[in-house]
Amino acid sequence: MAEALFLMALARVAVLTLPFRWVAKVLGKQAEQTPFEDNPTQLDQIRRIGSMVRRLGRHVPWTSKCLDQAIAAKIMLGRRRISTTVYFGVENDRQGQLAAHAWLRAGTKYVTGGDIRRRFAVINMFADHRA
Repeated sequence: MAEALFLMALARVAVLTLPFRWVAKVLGKQAEQTPFEDNPTQLDQIRRIGSMVRRLGRHVPWTSKCLDQAIAAKIMLGRRRISTTVYFGVENDRQGQLAAHAWLRAGTKYVTGGDIRRRFAVINMFADHRA
């Protein structure tokens, strides 16, 4: 839990203070996806990390945005040599305003932000291939 908390705080600071091109370097290779294949030995770690990051995101003393959660979970999974893809999407909300969302996938599992991903048109993605 300490790892998730630290990485969520670090991700939030990075997103707020650094140019996106610097943050993007952590996300992986632009315009690529990792395979939609599960490694059964990794499923428990993927579920645990996703659950922990999503749960912590609701209880941290700062606003935890979708991108912060995706970055934190991506780094945690990457440290465990699990490949991930971060997606960026946009939609027009009910007020006609452009809304953005980020979510993270590992194999066939949506780790963070996947519950509302279908509302958004994917505009970019970054793959981090681990082996």
